[in-house]
Amino acid sequence: MLDQQTIMGLVFAVFLVLGIGAMLRQFNWLTHQADESLLKLVIRVLVPCFFVNVVVGNEKFMHFFDAWLPPAIGFGSTVIGYILALIVAKVFGKWIGLKSRVAQHTFALCIGTFNYGYIPMPLVDAMFDKATMGTLLVHNLGVEIAIWTVGLLVLQGKLDRHCWKRVLNPPLFAIVISLSINQLGLHKDIPTFVMMPIKLLAQATIPMGLIMVGATMADQFALAKTQLLTGWQSAIAGIVLRMGALPVIFIFAAFGLPEQLNGFELLELKQVMVIQAAMPCAVFPIVLAKHYGGDTAVALRVVFATSIVAIITIPTVIAEGLAFVFGG
Repeated sequence: MLDQQTIMGLVFAVFLVLGIGAMLRQFNWLTHQADESLLKLVIRVLVPCFFVNVVVGNEKFMHFFDAWLPPAIGFGSTVIGYILALIVAKVFGKWIGLKSRVAQHTFALCIGTFNYGYIPMPLVDAMFDKATMGTLLVHNLGVEIAIWTVGLLVLQGKLDRHCWKRVLNPPLFAIVISLSINQLGLHKDIPTFVMMPIKLLAQATIPMGLIMVGATMADQFALAKTQLLTGWQSAIAGIVLRMGALPVIFIFAAFGLPEQLNGFELLELKQVMVIQAAMPCAVFPIVLAKHYGGDTAVALRVVFATSIVAIITIPTVIAEGLAFVFGG
């Protein structure tokens, strides 16, 4: 198990790549005109290749039924975050700068939606094996479903009729196809000239994704510098919940999971739960708030506040969480 100093180095490396993405935007080397094409490249090509590369032939996912628990945990942990944050926003809203219904529901959306992709992926890749990475990817399908169903319900009070179309995306199809290949035993028959390009493209997924997220954060920061300096009470509340209370809850949940369930080893799932417990709010809720009538200022404050604090807290939460869960 890696020590806290090593984990801190990995975390700083991830945030450094985010910073490079932000600088590329500031220098206009990564232009806004390129965003749509690059985003399509990442979501429709690189991420599916990454999923196929990790899941196909992975002994952890030889059967469909082996893959049900991680997404269930991902869905449940996200929904629990929404519920607890919404309760706090409703009860303490007038004291933490969340006086309107829109502000309260935006706060809940941001707190419940943790950064489940481009920060944990390189950490899991560096700290664990391919089985844990596969578990993370399948876990994140549950998070996606929670965002586009319960998350939109929290923000709007109703479901968008197109929400399921957004869940049915190329990464999901890549997971289903990969699990089907394993189930049918076809993974041994895939020729090298097919898997090699997939592997090469997969290797570009994490750095490209981090650069895109860094550029997006730079955009949002530039648009709302003044808003970030007001309403500090909601930012503090977000830090306490997302970086304090929820990590404790999810680490205890990981500790409480058995080592096996119906013959299915849960070691990798417990590792993923600890990693995800340490994550700050995702950047995506800012986009959702802007598009679906939420309070963008609240989203900006909470996301940026937790992201800044996360640079310091992630190494400690991961190191202490793994030690607690696995008795190391």
